[in-house]
Amino acid sequence: MKDALAAIMAVLALNVVTPLNAHSTLVRCDPSVGATLSAPPDQIRCWFSEDLDARKSTMSVSAAGQRVDKGDAHVDPKAHNVREMVVTLDTARMGDGAYNVSWQTLSAEDGEPGGGEFVFEVRTAKISPLIPRAMTIEFLPPYVLWIGLPILAAVLVSACAVWLLMSGKRAPRAEDTSWRQGRGH
Repeated sequence: MKDALAAIMAVLALNVVTPLNAHSTLVRCDPSVGATLSAPPDQIRCWFSEDLDARKSTMSVSAAGQRVDKGDAHVDPKAHNVREMVVTLDTARMGDGAYNVSWQTLSAEDGEPGGGEFVFEVRTAKISPLIPRAMTIEFLPPYVLWIGLPILAAVLVSACAVWLLMSGKRAPRAEDTSWRQGRGH
């Protein structure tokens, strides 16, 4: 029994000290994974779980199959953080839409390759900041538009019709004496 317990403890200790088949994984990015931004960012900055091989790690950003980065993805060993990779973006070529960030890494610690991708979105503001976004028509459910707009149109047409009918029956003016003619004055 003691031998079995010792064997289990040894296996657990080895797994804690030396992870098997480890490779560099994405820890976080700026902008974050899945972010929605109001303007295009100047760069993408990502941090990984292991030191990266600067010569064999790269990152790119594209939209609809067209690259929008400047092709300068790099790991900066001078920054004393070889777990960080940066790529600069050509913001003049970026508008509203979804952008795909993809990376390929090679761990400097164990030589294992890694890679992946994520998407962020750019949506520039198109409404006045004085009008709350929830009050704009684009956020109304479709049934409100299909039912509400015809009802509003009917109310407006009815109000106009009543106004026109009522405007035809005016009270006589003080200078208009034609109404007195029938009375013999």
